[in-house]
Amino acid sequence: MNNVLIDGIYLSGIGLLVVFIVLILLMISIKIIMLFEKNNINDLSNINQNKKNQNKKNSLNEIAAAVAVAIYQKTKSQIKKNIVKESTNDSSWVIVNRSRILTRRNRKV
Repeated sequence: MNNVLIDGIYLSGIGLLVVFIVLILLMISIKIIMLFEKNNINDLSNINQNKKNQNKKNSLNEIAAAVAVAIYQKTKSQIKKNIVKESTNDSSWVIVNRSRILTRRNRKV
């Protein structure tokens, strides 16, 4: 009986040791990757500046969008208000399933 207990303690100790070693290796690898990422962050700032320059060029698209919204607002009052509403009746599938749920004996409250 003592032998089984000692083997269990050894096994759990080895398991914990393996887990902590893997976590330490993971932490070290993340630190190494972060060193490489710092160089990429500088490149990203240059890309963001280029995007700002492109946004100035996209002002024509914004003007077109504003004109489209203005046209929509103008014609909005001309759209007929008599739109047929969807039927409020539930389908038979929904009604049957609701009744099954309500009549269940082992219903969770």
